[in-house]
Amino acid sequence: MRPVAVWGEDDPTLTKRIRDFLAVSPWIVHFGHWKGRNRWPLAHVDRVARACYIAAFHPGARGKAFHVLDPEHTGMDGFYRQVAARHLPGKRLRALYLPLWCGVVIGALSTALSNLFDLEHPL
Repeated sequence: MRPVAVWGEDDPTLTKRIRDFLAVSPWIVHFGHWKGRNRWPLAHVDRVARACYIAAFHPGARGKAFHVLDPEHTGMDGFYRQVAARHLPGKRLRALYLPLWCGVVIGALSTALSNLFDLEHPL
């Protein structure tokens, strides 16, 4: 199985992190010149589960690789707004676009502080 970023209802990782971030931020933050339009390859957990079932039980699936990906072209901004609409209805979000180097600096600082304080999750 080769799923991309798996998401879905009650997802304790990807969806939860986005929901938690958007709950405290008035901004959807994007880095780079794509302005949130870059595709985020996603696979809904239901699609992954169906692919696993087929891989396990279909006679022709043995030894084959399964690439699991949602058919919709979902940009990062669109996915963030989709999560917000589902979990934070009515919240008004604005987009903030920063150069890629800002993301690199923020990521490095977040990692350094998380490591320094031995946090289970990054800031």
